[in-house]
Amino acid sequence: MEKKCNLTNSLPHFTDSQIKVPGAGEDSCYYKGNKVAVGIPCYNEEVTIREVIENVRKYIPFAQIYVFDNNSSDNTYKIAMEALCNYPTDKGRDCLRGGVLRVKNQGKGNVVLRFFADIEADLYVLIDGDSTYDCASIKKNDRQSIR
Repeated sequence: MEKKCNLTNSLPHFTDSQIKVPGAGEDSCYYKGNKVAVGIPCYNEEVTIREVIENVRKYIPFAQIYVFDNNSSDNTYKIAMEALCNYPTDKGRDCLRGGVLRVKNQGKGNVVLRFFADIEADLYVLIDGDSTYDCASIKKNDRQSIR
């Protein structure tokens, strides 16, 4: 029987004052000895966020994924939670490390501040939630960023 992801318990739900980093110390979020975190700022991206998460998992499968919902009025938060729960981890846990974080202060700059201030990693990748950028290009450029 396939286990279902419990959206209310499996992934963290954060506000600006409650940021926590799950999965610290997990071997599978490292690449060439570097812990990798992907931040995805979103504002009303329900149409594209699932595709962006799937592409990140395809091209950067070792990364922790953090979706930053910046006061979306659509279903961005819910769809991001569901998309993250569709991927098992290497350790057999039901849901992918990372999470969907709500950032109340409007603006991409506030999301970027939260990403760098609250998520611990050696390498940070920032990808917009509107599918503007091709995730495949990240893998092509890894030789430049990781030495």
